[in-house]
Amino acid sequence: MRRSLLASLLVVLFVVHIVLIHSPGPWVYSWAATYALFYASQELLIRQYESSVPDDAAIARWGHAAAIGLTVSGLIWGVGFYHFIEPEQPLSIGLLIAAMAALTAGSIGMRSTILAGFVAFNLGVTLPMALRFFLEAGGTFHVPLITGVNSDDSSTFNLLGYSVLIYALVILGYGRAQHKLIADSLSMRFSNEALVVALREESLAAESARHEAERANLAKSQFLAAASHDLRQPLYALSLFSGSLGELKLSHSARAIVSDIQHSIAAMEQLFATLLDISKLEAGVVQPCLEPVAVDALFDRLSQYFRPIAINQGLDLRFRSDGEWVTSDGVLLEQILGNLISNALRWTQEGGVLVAARRRGAAIDLEVWDTGIGISVDDRLRIFDDFVQIDNAERDRRKGLGLGLAIARRSAALIGSDIALASRPGVGSRFSIRQPVAEPLPPRPLASDRQIVSVVARDPLLPVLIVDDDSEVRSALRLLVDSWNVDATIVGSPAEALSAIDFGRRFGLVLSDYRLGYTTGLSLIHDIGLRHPAPSPNAVLITGDIATDVIAEAHARGVTLVHKPIHPQDLSRLLGVDTDRPGISPDQ
Repeated sequence: MRRSLLASLLVVLFVVHIVLIHSPGPWVYSWAATYALFYASQELLIRQYESSVPDDAAIARWGHAAAIGLTVSGLIWGVGFYHFIEPEQPLSIGLLIAAMAALTAGSIGMRSTILAGFVAFNLGVTLPMALRFFLEAGGTFHVPLITGVNSDDSSTFNLLGYSVLIYALVILGYGRAQHKLIADSLSMRFSNEALVVALREESLAAESARHEAERANLAKSQFLAAASHDLRQPLYALSLFSGSLGELKLSHSARAIVSDIQHSIAAMEQLFATLLDISKLEAGVVQPCLEPVAVDALFDRLSQYFRPIAINQGLDLRFRSDGEWVTSDGVLLEQILGNLISNALRWTQEGGVLVAARRRGAAIDLEVWDTGIGISVDDRLRIFDDFVQIDNAERDRRKGLGLGLAIARRSAALIGSDIALASRPGVGSRFSIRQPVAEPLPPRPLASDRQIVSVVARDPLLPVLIVDDDSEVRSALRLLVDSWNVDATIVGSPAEALSAIDFGRRFGLVLSDYRLGYTTGLSLIHDIGLRHPAPSPNAVLITGDIATDVIAEAHARGVTLVHKPIHPQDLSRLLGVDTDRPGISPDQ
């Protein structure tokens, strides 16, 4: 509006200059003064508008005020053009028509936003001028180009009148089109802003949902950790009691019952060991060691373990490699492929499984093919989630726990890869993991974090200190260590353990539970190290927790960590009794 007024003011000066040349008089100054007052009033309104923060209702009122201002402006111009036309001065008439054209044409861009005001302004400017031309023609209103009237002054003014009207209609048409363009542009702008707001709200909602999912996942992990301890404690005692029961002289039928009990305990131990693998990955205590790995040797180890299983199921298990080497962590890669092969054998009823190494440029694809039931498109992402099993609604544990693929994907991420899947329902599936090609190295034993724990070093002449606040576990431990003739002091609290040391007792090994009422086994092991006469005994932390912070803290302190439940045979090896029996892994 301000730019429009400034442009109009320049035209006012132009018109006044033209008129004063031919007909100076007070009328011209009065008209100029009137427009100057109008200009000042409009400037005040503009400043008032700029200093206010109008709401929607006020905006509408401002629009009406602007339309009224445009109407008044048009009438001022129309009155001036009507009086300023001098029939005897054709040059002056031409210049006034040029001024009228400049005003109306300029209004298309500056004033067409408010359509009613634009129309009123243009009609106010053009109609008085056209009326003056028709009056100068004698009021005949004939059209000389059509009627063939001779070209005289009357015909000329009629022609000018009709030309101004036609020009006014054209300007109004352009103004209406411009108004629609502006309205559409504003509508699109607000639509885009609304879309941006909607997208921002959706993004915030998605972010909130992600945080909620993370909180739910954390709550799940915390629940698993708590449930693990509460379930492992009686399972630990049950395992020890079953071991003591197995040491007795029993009938054949009673020994069979004991065997069934121990098989059930073993199934639960497998569940807890698998949960522990996930906790280790989430705790970040598994750090990959990337080095050249021989695929042939890797396949040989996998074949030795899985071929008897495949033969027992009547399946054909084949391995194909040609001396390839990859850069990877041998232990994690073996675990990943082992989970994939186990999964393939579990869901294949007939046919077989092929494990192959295929060169892909500077990488090797390690693939596991099967002729099993296949996986639908909807299930291909879901099968990598925890505890998800397809076609096992009855949760038959012989079909696994639904954690193998979840562990495999987590482990694959540690070695910089992902597990690719292609499958056709009823035909079979192909799982693959890609690793970079490596230069061959001389053969050497595979380093593993799953080495069997040998006897924990201790002075055999010194007793073992066992600390556990569960009375049933202490009773079961007492039965076992007595049957093995192991000299052991078994106490139920940190205070009793420290009291024994303060009275001068010395120990060759400390086995402590993690949860000990107001303190933890890690704190107790630290206090024992400070109070015990040199040399300090070696210590083993026994825990039912799978919480990631517990695992990480034990690793950080360099304390041997053994998870409940401990099989009696594993406990005997840990204590150095009958070392020919199967051992345990420090992380299981």
